[in-house]
Amino acid sequence: MVSEELEFRARELILRETTTLGIRTRSADRYVAKRSMTSMSTEYGDVGIKKKFLSGIPVAAAPEYEDCRRIAIEQGISFQEIYTRAVFQARQQFLES
Repeated sequence: MVSEELEFRARELILRETTTLGIRTRSADRYVAKRSMTSMSTEYGDVGIKKKFLSGIPVAAAPEYEDCRRIAIEQGISFQEIYTRAVFQARQQFLES
């Protein structure tokens, strides 16, 4: 998938550089959920949290990968442990009423 601005260049490149004789194109719409960013304190340090909303209701909360990665490296703890605990805490804090 390419933007409309790049479509002509992509078509030209594909037709010139490959053996294909034709290309099918179609447009696609993109629907995006509302989201917000917040920060959450964990036992390992602060982690950014992405919250997703549908019809104004929070439906998902996920920790920022880079924050979990940084903490794992700094503290010598596995990324998976940091991420899993952050997911659990974020769900409790932001999704459960």
